[in-house]
Amino acid sequence: MTEEPKLLNLFLAVPGTDLGPSAKWKHPEHVLHFFEKARQAMEKKLGRAVVLQVEKERLQAGAIHTTMFRAAYEADVFIADLTGANPNVCLELGVRLALRRGVTLLVSQNSNEVPFDVKNLRVIQYANAPDDLAIDKIVSFVEQALAADDYCDSPVLEILDLQAVPRQQWIQVSGERVRRLCAAARQSESAEDKATLLREAVATDGLDSSARLALARELRHQELYGEALQVLDAGIRLDPEQAALHLERGLVLGRKASMAGRGETMREAVAALRLAVRCDPSNPDALASLGGALRRLALMDAPHRCDWLML
Repeated sequence: MTEEPKLLNLFLAVPGTDLGPSAKWKHPEHVLHFFEKARQAMEKKLGRAVVLQVEKERLQAGAIHTTMFRAAYEADVFIADLTGANPNVCLELGVRLALRRGVTLLVSQNSNEVPFDVKNLRVIQYANAPDDLAIDKIVSFVEQALAADDYCDSPVLEILDLQAVPRQQWIQVSGERVRRLCAAARQSESAEDKATLLREAVATDGLDSSARLALARELRHQELYGEALQVLDAGIRLDPEQAALHLERGLVLGRKASMAGRGETMREAVAALRLAVRCDPSNPDALASLGGALRRLALMDAPHRCDWLML
């Protein structure tokens, strides 16, 4: 079953009252009629539904900024009508250029009124020629911009090489969520809750070795050796040179061998600890743990037999 193309959100920032003395179309309803035609042409050209949104209560105070800022950030395509150099439109455009890399299109009925700060950006003039010509330019611009990889028409974000992301997403990618989960686990008095929080931390960022190690240690304390080894093995596949992961794997296998009394498992523990020492030869914990594991393996069959060479 073919998936329907995603709805395209087109936002128009336009003066809510008269567009100024130099405008050919002075009333907003005339402008909206033109952009409705542009929306229809865009929908036909792109083969997907396009919804045109306009902030009709732009001049009201208070909560207007909530919807205005959200629209400036979320719109797939943002069109700023600079006719008359309206301050509200300029504010919305500034917010858009500060938050989104694209697609942002500037239009005006009179190119002479375009503010100096954005004169170097492409501005499509309309209302001074047949509608179809301006509409074709608008649709062509949007089509090409949407098709481009990593498209950026924001001079702010391009020059500073920035990418705006929602706070919740930043919390996750910055590691803040992992740190909070690990901190909550340390403060918890419940072993079950500790493990649950640390599992969530590892699921949030599987590349965070500190969270993975904390989970493996907690699972070792709870004698959940099978799950601990799964957590460590996954981490070692991602970072095979991480000495701490090999060290913890050796400790888990050593504890498992002590519980089960199996020499084969103890030899696996020694092999893991040797890898830890190879990755970090100066790590005192790895060296001490390897020495202890070798001693236990050598004395595993004592007093009947002892491996003096290993000792």
